[in-house]
Amino acid sequence: LNAPIGDLLDLVSVYLRKILKAEEGLPTATQMSKHFKRQELANIAWSCAVFGYYPHDLMRILYSGLLGTGRDHDPKRLSELYGDGGLQEQEVMTLIYVQLALEQHGATDDGLVLPLDFPGDWQFGNEARKAHATTEPTFELNLSTSKIQRTVSAAFSRIGFDHQD
Repeated sequence: LNAPIGDLLDLVSVYLRKILKAEEGLPTATQMSKHFKRQELANIAWSCAVFGYYPHDLMRILYSGLLGTGRDHDPKRLSELYGDGGLQEQEVMTLIYVQLALEQHGATDDGLVLPLDFPGDWQFGNEARKAHATTEPTFELNLSTSKIQRTVSAAFSRIGFDHQD
């Protein structure tokens, strides 16, 4: 493709709105859960971080799908909607990475922030961990680069494409 990355990422929000039949306003997690998995939404958010480009509308849609808004802004409700038992570890890591990148770029206006209790109840299997825990559960931040991330980064470097490692 011979198109600027910004143009491509801007088109993703147009595509999401068409799929969700949400031409105006913010699509709800309820709408999004019928068409997407949270891992897919997290992957799109990660791609924005890789390119260092955060289309306002797209990021609002992704945060709405991943963390919910209004009555959907509840970890248990989202787990039921998506049928996934909570955010997987890689989704949690992606959201932390994206949040840091958004803050670094000054793009956290308009509520694009992680909940204060994140990852807490948002994590996959957190209810089972709580039931069997003898102490307060802890969360270890473990940011790592996946094989696919290294491969994509190496490919971009080979072709001279400016990106964030």
